[in-house]
Amino acid sequence: MAFYLNRVMLGGNITADPEVREVTNNRVCNFTLAVNRTYYSHTGDTTVKKEDTVFVRVTAWNKLADQLSNYIKKGANLFVEGRLTSRQWATDEGKTINYLDVTAEKITFVTSKGRDGNSQETIAKTEEDNHSEPAATNDYENEIVNKEGEEDTSDLWSND
Repeated sequence: MAFYLNRVMLGGNITADPEVREVTNNRVCNFTLAVNRTYYSHTGDTTVKKEDTVFVRVTAWNKLADQLSNYIKKGANLFVEGRLTSRQWATDEGKTINYLDVTAEKITFVTSKGRDGNSQETIAKTEEDNHSEPAATNDYENEIVNKEGEEDTSDLWSND
């Protein structure tokens, strides 16, 4: 029996303001997330604290792309959940380039740094097909409703 899972969870800071463009009647938002890892290197009796940084390209589509481009900027600290996407193209010289990036499905603000708007935590989420809003999956998401029963988009983003 085979088992397949394509799930990515990353936390880090945006390295530059997000880029938004139109691709075949769909909006796409791209940004790079800097993800740090702290570790200790032991050499003999000496222990040195070191840090590595990995830069990961993140892509969001349609309404999620619009919302991200309107509310985040360089320095925003985000938690991104999504899936790996593989892309391939040929250069003018005929060389094949393979590229992996993360397609965002849910984004959570960790801190308000680099965020436009109010300072409450904001959750951006979208279905894998990026066309419909998913059902609430926890009590916090169920509570993000204003007094009239309509969705409060300042706290919860969907892709519809």
